Amino acid sequence: MSKTLLVVDDSIILMEIIGLAIENSGYKLLLAGSVNDALKQLDGQKIHLFLVDINMPGMDGFDFVKHVKGHSLYKHTPILMLTSELNPIKKQVAKDAGVSGWVQKPFKVSVLLDAIDKFVDP
Repeated sequence: MSKTLLVVDDSIILMEIIGLAIENSGYKLLLAGSVNDALKQLDGQKIHLFLVDINMPGMDGFDFVKHVKGHSLYKHTPILMLTSELNPIKKQVAKDAGVSGWVQKPFKVSVLLDAIDKFVDP
């Protein structure tokens, strides 16, 4: 059975790139172009990892983390921030909020897959 990842990012192009890389690695992929879209997918299905951008219109990645950590079914699911943010304060805020890791955009596919595999066995 493949593991399910939910990608939350407002960049369609980036989600397509991630989709190609991840689906060829044996994971099932769910995509959400906003935090609102992502929250609608938290319907009880098993999600093994969240990949979340920080900067998005409306609610941001930190808002998503707060919702996930407050949800009984997903509060222990690992979260990787996938962002161009370089601010060390934001990294610390993410860590304090329960984020498991940080992948810097732009990224190499191999780096992204290594980070995913660190938290999820395909």
